[in-house]
Formats: sequence, structure tokens, C-alpha cells
Amino acid sequence: MKDLTWLVSKIDKDGSELYLRAPNGTICDRKEALMIIDGLKRFYNQGEKLDEEIENFNLKNKLREYLSVMEHIKVEFKDNQYHIAVPSFLFVKFNLDKRHWSFKCGFCGRKVSSKTDEGYYKTYNVKIGRNFTWKHQETDHTEDRACSKGCARGIWLDDAKQWVKENRLNKLIHFV
Repeated sequence: MKDLTWLVSKIDKDGSELYLRAPNGTICDRKEALMIIDGLKRFYNQGEKLDEEIENFNLKNKLREYLSVMEHIKVEFKDNQYHIAVPSFLFVKFNLDKRHWSFKCGFCGRKVSSKTDEGYYKTYNVKIGRNFTWKHQETDHTEDRACSKGCARGIWLDDAKQWVKENRLNKLIHFV
């Protein structure tokens, strides 16, 4: 049997008839397809323990892909977990040459104004690549600007922890 990547394609709309197709468009011959199916049956009939192994394998792959786009964050692997350091946050000074404006801190709700404050902190969790956007998903934060480093840390941690929870990575990630 050739070592190829096969694509499963549907013949009908409900998916009751399938065939194997190579990336170049050729259809797998019957004999080879039946050998592949037998191998798949042996692999997937290993029981429920296999389900857990597959889930762990897929989670680790997802995490590896995620960490590859997070170059600005320090990550250390110890005690069978990824320890992720909260990043530093950008302090943005108000431009006093422009008109005055204000906003409410995304964490504590305190009003931050260009009339009374020198600037604000911007969290780092905007878009972090491909399938990894955790900005304000299902958290109470409506703003990624903060009045202090502590509030910026709170926004970042809440959003990061929510992303970890949604992606079932709790067992693999610890924030420091």
C-alpha cells in the first residue's frame, strides 16, 4: 500500500456513500481502499481509551499551533503543563494636540480621560493569528484599554482563561 494522504469524498448529499481520492484527483482502487478501511477499523476499534488519547493528541497539536504564533509571550514547559507568563502591556500616552476623549476601563470601569490622565494601558490580546482569537469572547470585557497595569493584566488573564476553557486546554496550561 502506498503511503499517501487520502481525502474522503461524498458521492451523495447525505454522506451515505463515500470514496477515497488522492490530492491529485485520482480515486483509490477498490483493493487498496478495502485495505485502508480494514486498517481504520483496527485502529478505531481499540475502545474508549483511544478516544481520550485522540482528544489529548489533538489538544496538544492545537496548543502547539497556538504557541507558535505567540512569540511575544514567555512559555515554559514543566510539571506536564505549559506555564505561560502574562505579557507586559503597552502604555499609550494621550495625544494632547488632539481633542479630549475618554473611555471606561475594560476591567474596573473607572473613567480614563485625556483631561485627567497621562495615558492608558493597551492589552496584548487583540488578534493572535489564524484560529486563535480570544479577544473578549464570552467575558465581561467590552474594552481592551485599561487604567492600570493591574487592570490590563486582569483583562488579559480573563480573556486568556476563557479561551483556554473554550478550547478544553485547562489540563495543559497554567498562567503565571
